[in-house]
Amino acid sequence: MGWFSQKKGAEKEQLVTKWLKKQQIEILDNNFRCQGGEIDIIGKSINNTLIFFEVKYRKNSHHGNAAEYISTNKQKRITHCAKYYLINNPQLQNHNMRFDALILHGEQQEPDWIKDVFWLE
Repeated sequence: MGWFSQKKGAEKEQLVTKWLKKQQIEILDNNFRCQGGEIDIIGKSINNTLIFFEVKYRKNSHHGNAAEYISTNKQKRITHCAKYYLINNPQLQNHNMRFDALILHGEQQEPDWIKDVFWLE
C-alpha cells in the first residue's frame, strides 16, 4: 500500500472510530496486530458484544463494493488475530462476538455498517 493510501486509510479509520463512539461502542483497540494479520478496530457494544471491525474504503464503487474486498484469506487473518486477542484478554472470552464491516465510499462521512459479515471458524 502506498503512502497516500495508508494516510487515507488512517483518516477513514479515525473518522469511523469517532462515529462508533457516537453509536455507544466502547473502543478497546485500534489496529491490533498479531503475526499474520491485523484487526482495524475492536469494540464492545452496550450489551457487551465483542465486535471485530474491518474498515474498508474505496474512492468510488467502479471496481465493486468495498465489502467484496474482504476475501476468504483476509477473513482467516482477522479470525486468527481475534483468537490471539482473546487468548491475551481472557476476561473477554465469554462475551458474544461478531465480525462486522464498516464501509466508506468517496467522501461519505458515516459508514455503512454490515453486521455479521463473516463468522469465526
